[in-house]
Formats: sequence, C-alpha cells, structure tokens
Amino acid sequence: MFCDKCGKKTVTKSVFCDNCGNSLIPRSSLKKIQEAKKIKQPQKFYGVNVSIFYTVIISLVALFGFAYFSFHASQSREVEQTKKLQQQIEQLVTKSQQEAAKSKTIEAKSAEEQQTAQANINALNQKIGELQQKQQSGQPIVSTSLSSADINKIISSVVRVICLSDSYETSLNIGSGTVWKFGDNPDYLVFTNAHVVSTTDGSNPYCGVSFPILPSGIPYYSYHTEFDAMGYINGADWALLKLTFPYDSQKSLTKIPVFSDYPQCKFSDVNIGDKVTVFGYPTAGGNNITVTEGNISGFSGNNYKVSSGIIDKGNSGGTALLNKTKCSLGIPTWVSVGEFSSVGIIQSWRTIYGDLSR
Repeated sequence: MFCDKCGKKTVTKSVFCDNCGNSLIPRSSLKKIQEAKKIKQPQKFYGVNVSIFYTVIISLVALFGFAYFSFHASQSREVEQTKKLQQQIEQLVTKSQQEAAKSKTIEAKSAEEQQTAQANINALNQKIGELQQKQQSGQPIVSTSLSSADINKIISSVVRVICLSDSYETSLNIGSGTVWKFGDNPDYLVFTNAHVVSTTDGSNPYCGVSFPILPSGIPYYSYHTEFDAMGYINGADWALLKLTFPYDSQKSLTKIPVFSDYPQCKFSDVNIGDKVTVFGYPTAGGNNITVTEGNISGFSGNNYKVSSGIIDKGNSGGTALLNKTKCSLGIPTWVSVGEFSSVGIIQSWRTIYGDLSR
C-alpha cells in the first residue's frame, strides 16, 4: 500500500505510513469508523456512565421515598392505635366514675331512708310519751251486761292506734284496733280502719299501738308496727298492721293478747234490737279504753246501725261484740249525724271481706 502523502510504499500491514506516519485508511472510511465509534461510545458524567448514574440516583430516590413513606405510615398507625387506646381508657375511667357516683347515690338514698324512718320512730315515741303523760289513772268506763271475764279478755286485745298523718309529722291520726292471729301465721295483726292509717300526702303509713294496762285501762305497752294491707274499695274501710317490737323493752308483754277466740258473726244472725257492746278509745272517753252497750237499731246496706253505744272519733277501728252469741260484729267505723242525735255505724265482716255469704 502506498502513502497518499509521501508516496512511499509501506511493507507492513500497519494502518499508518512507515515513512511519514500518515494514516493509510481512506478519509471516507475513517469518518465512518469515527461515527460508528461515536454512536457506540456511552455518555459519561465525571467519568461515570450516565445511564448507570441515573439508574443509581433513581434507585436511591425510590428507596429513600419508600423508607420515608413506610416510616410515616408506621408513625400514623402508632398514633391511631395510641388514640384508640386512650379513648378506651377514657371510656373505662368514665364508666368507673359513673358506677362510683351511682353507688354513692344508692348509699346516700339508703342512709336518707334510714334517717327518715328513725326520725318517724322518734317523733312517734315523743308523741306517745306526751299523750301518756297527760293520761290519768282510773278504771275503764264500762256499761254492758257482758261478764267481767269477757270484758277483761276483750279489753286486753283492744289497742290504741296512733299514726303520723303525713311524712312531715304535722299531726297524728288517733284511733282504735283489735289484735288478731290467724291459724299458723306467726304474725300478730291489728285490724283497724283505713282512714286511721291513711296519710294525707300518700306516704307509707307509720303507726304505733298501745295495749291497755289493767285494771285502769290506760294505754301502756307500746309497740311498733309495719303496714300490711288496706281495703278502701266497694264501701270497705279497713287496714291491717303487723306488730314488730316494743318501744321500751322494759314495758313489753310476755304474751300478746288476741281477740281471735271470738268468732265473726254472720250477717243473718243479727236482728234489730239485739244488744251490742262496743270497745275502743273514743274522744268522749278520754285516754282510757271505753266499753259501752247499745242496740242494733237498723241496717245500712251490709252494715249495722247502733244506737246508745258510744261510737265517736278515736273509736274507729275498735271492735263490737254481739252479746247474745258473743261473736264479733265487725269494726266501728262511721257516725251518722242527725239534727238532734247520732247513730254509730259498725262495718260488718261481710263488707270487710266483700263476701255476701258471711
């Protein structure tokens, strides 16, 4: 091959002239080779392949981005869990406080009820004491053809009933009652009138009863009672009180006298003109028990009208005995007042029980 610059022949297979060093490759071919090398030559940035550089940069950015968002997502979950846990704690604390407040309310209410009951007991004790101080000793007022044995037996079971008229202790209701015991029931029950135990404000009745001491007939042995039942419908007016415990343990009875030995009269056995003996604590008789005799003067529905026998305020709730058969007629309850005289009304057992077969 000859050099196109110096014209010398080159013996070796070199691409350059052995004489002048000129390139023996044609310019057109050299240009194509340079262009080809230029196309295949990768771009470099500070000596580093650009594509590799960008790939590394993008990978690092993606990695940091993933780490950043993962960290914040984890933080958000922890914050959310913390909030939920805090809400649960707050709910438990609130519930605990509500239960504690409810418990305190129940305890306060129970304590208040106990204080109210004790206040009622104290008030009634005081009233009974005041009434007993005003009493004067003497013999019971007796006017009847019954025997002394029957009279004393019945008197011992007829009690004076004193009830608070309302929960504010503004006044007292005073009446009479008779102690009964039915069958195997261990309770001693006092039969009296509903209007004696009823309160003006609808509160639960609170009453005490006093047994008379013989022979004076003065109320002496006082007992607490619990309200048991009441009948204030279909013309009836009755109530039952249950004896509980004495006001004063030093003034208690060794045996509670009862009226249950005397049967209850049937309505058909009673006739106009029959002799009747009424027992109770009427206002007209003072503080002592009063025993008076009268006559059946007529009938008022299923009840009896009695003339002569004393049925007055305070006598309500006592008892009445039919002399001829010594059976209990029922409970002295009302007074029918006329222009010049009055007639007492004895509530029959037929009315009390609502049983026409009696």
